[in-house]
Amino acid sequence: MYISAIERSIKHKTLPTGFSWFKADNDREAYKNEYMLMVDFGYSSNPKLNSGLLYNEIWSKGRSYYYQDNGQ
Repeated sequence: MYISAIERSIKHKTLPTGFSWFKADNDREAYKNEYMLMVDFGYSSNPKLNSGLLYNEIWSKGRSYYYQDNGQ
């Protein structure tokens, strides 16, 4: 997490304002947690609307996993 944030902060010429880490039972749950964080922080699939909120550039696998497990 920290290495990824440092690499992206250099690429985007920004400083991270915080880090979040949550324990997950498996990779699938971790991706779903990441997706929910993206939703909670107002992340959009359109990078121009994200205004630097998150370094994620695309929806992760978690979006697919979330809808597979929880429905629409």
